[in-house]
Amino acid sequence: MNFTSLNNLVTENGWTLVRQLGNVYQYKNKETEKVFTLSVSSTSPVPTSVINRLYKITGLTL
Repeated sequence: MNFTSLNNLVTENGWTLVRQLGNVYQYKNKETEKVFTLSVSSTSPVPTSVINRLYKITGLTL
C-alpha cells in the first residue's frame, strides 16, 4: 500500500489532515478528537508495521 491510497482511506473515514511538515503528516478525527501522526515518504510503500499501528489507532479495516 502506498501513501496516496492510505491517505484516501483515512480521509474518507472522517480523518482530516491538520498539519504537514516534510514527510510527517498529522490527522485528527472531529468526532473522537483523536490525533495520530504518520511519518512516511510519499513515494515509497508504507511498511506493514505502520499500517497495522494505523489500523489499531483509527479502528479502520481494509
